[in-house]
Amino acid sequence: AVCFEVESNRKLALMSSPAGAEGPLREPDLSPIQFSNEEHRLEEPVGEKALRHRGGFRQLPSTESFDLSEDPGSPSAESDVDFTDSARLLLGQSGSAPMTLEEFKQLHPTWFYELPPRDARRWHSYALYPLRKFNAHRRRLVGTFSWRFLVMLTSAYMLMKGMLYSFLLIAQLPYCQTVLQISGERYQGFGTIAMTPWGMKAFVGAISDTVPIRGYHKTYYILIAAGIATACFLSLGVLPLGPDSANFAALLFFLCHFGVVVVDLLCEGKYAEVMVANPFTGSDCVSFVWGVYMLGQLVAASTVGPMADAGLTKSIFLICLPLSAQVLVPTGLGYLGETQLPRGERHIRKDKITMHKKIFGLAALMAALAVGLAITTLLGTDTAVLSFSLIASVLLNGLAFKVLPPMLARCNLYMFLVAAMYIQIDGALDYFYTASPDCLENGPHFSYTFYSTWSQIVQAVFGAVGVFVFQAFLGGWRFRPLFWIPTLLRVAASTVDISIVRRWNTAAGLSDHATYMLGYNMVYQVAYMLEFMPAVLLNSKLCPKGIEATIYSLLAGYQNFGQSVARSIGLYLIGVFKIETSAPCNFDNLSWLILVSHFILPLLTIPFTFWLIPNMKMTDDLFAATPQPPPPARMAGSRAGDSYGVEDASMMADLSPTLRDTA
Repeated sequence: AVCFEVESNRKLALMSSPAGAEGPLREPDLSPIQFSNEEHRLEEPVGEKALRHRGGFRQLPSTESFDLSEDPGSPSAESDVDFTDSARLLLGQSGSAPMTLEEFKQLHPTWFYELPPRDARRWHSYALYPLRKFNAHRRRLVGTFSWRFLVMLTSAYMLMKGMLYSFLLIAQLPYCQTVLQISGERYQGFGTIAMTPWGMKAFVGAISDTVPIRGYHKTYYILIAAGIATACFLSLGVLPLGPDSANFAALLFFLCHFGVVVVDLLCEGKYAEVMVANPFTGSDCVSFVWGVYMLGQLVAASTVGPMADAGLTKSIFLICLPLSAQVLVPTGLGYLGETQLPRGERHIRKDKITMHKKIFGLAALMAALAVGLAITTLLGTDTAVLSFSLIASVLLNGLAFKVLPPMLARCNLYMFLVAAMYIQIDGALDYFYTASPDCLENGPHFSYTFYSTWSQIVQAVFGAVGVFVFQAFLGGWRFRPLFWIPTLLRVAASTVDISIVRRWNTAAGLSDHATYMLGYNMVYQVAYMLEFMPAVLLNSKLCPKGIEATIYSLLAGYQNFGQSVARSIGLYLIGVFKIETSAPCNFDNLSWLILVSHFILPLLTIPFTFWLIPNMKMTDDLFAATPQPPPPARMAGSRAGDSYGVEDASMMADLSPTLRDTA
């Protein structure tokens, strides 16, 4: 049964008590609503009419009985009970039966729009359909989630993750080349250090979920992380950093990414709760989040290239300053909708740690190894970095077979291998494509505007093409061939890089710009999405019930760590193949490096599908065919609905394809 743990429980209780009854009221009978696991209880319905506290929703323990005599503000038994939208949605007007979608549409007729009957349609019915559909979608968003929450999502996903994260990724190359003036090899290690927080995501969520600050699990973590990131952006924009201070600059990038990680993770957990509490809204919230995220990403991409070509690289980080600081305003005003815990509950939730101690320990180990890899990259040799990354990979994946269900552990190992064996050699490729004539006389000599701006726009378009191809043609395929095809396409895309390095394209009369667009920006992006989509679906089907959010964030951490391993291996191979990115430059062996990193090693992942990937269709029920451990018993004193969860319920946002193979 479902019991909403909010102030509206007092009103719902009135529906199941005789009019005028005195004393504690019993909770409403919600027995018609069945869920497979108590972890799915909804704690915070969201609606315009919900009672708010600090911009959010007051939350009360579900076991509490309510006495109207103790609350002067509560309505009397004879008063007109005003349900929240979420309560109406699940309980119906009578409080005794779930509401259907048709009843929900009747309750909110302006929130939905369809074309009139065929005999009543006119030409303007079709012409105005997109506008009317959009207006209905807007009303449904505002009416269900409130304008304050939408402002918070816009702040977090358009300005913070969309623009700020893209600024960090795209501006890293011109910053290292023109401001720090470091070699491609150091730039490769720089990227490993900067991206480390994405491998710590599961642990960050676990800490916020178990250690509240002043009664809040999310608000103060966002405020602290955003404040630190703002100070770091200011430092990157004004401090006179150079080659000798590159390690300090890498630390500043690390902290900037950490701020984005915290905001992304905790806001994502909140909108996941909202979506569960409002199921009739479908994918409205996800569509909104992804829409504003992609808009912010395109704005950032269109800005960085021209500014870098104009010699204004440091000014890019001054633009990031208000983008990072702005999230402090809606968070401080309570637009996230988080409820402050009562004073007696503002303690470390040891019960959550005990309930899922193995998963918590694995997340902590992953974070420690990610930090250890960053430190080794900062202070150690290339051989030490390679050794550390390989040992950490074996340890983490070995423990995954002890913690996760067997089939999920095998699939997770395959995704890790795919990420780790497509070796990241950005320190060689990025410097080759943007090398000046002084470094490489007969080279592509791409400008930052082309390499960072136009390329990102084309990548976004062909990423969408990949999604369309998957949805339209591959929906009934088995999982194994679904992973073979994108691997072969990625390998084919690497031959384009080889042709440019060997100058075969110019010999055939093809320009460097057109050839590069065909390879990485078109073919590779389609392949990436064709691989990404079945991976998300496979993990979703195999995730243990009741702790989906926890496992999703852990799987995201594995793939992010796999990216770090790929960068570490790439750092070692750049030295092995004697690539020199500073004048006098030497890219003689770059084609062989590409052949090993992007052709041979990725092909080796195909045989692993026969052992690690189930030979089943995407439409099959994989979870039913896989034995699952029983859900852990709830600790004494813990609330229904609690889980060690980072509440990171959107796998798509965790593993979204971003700029140049980052997650």
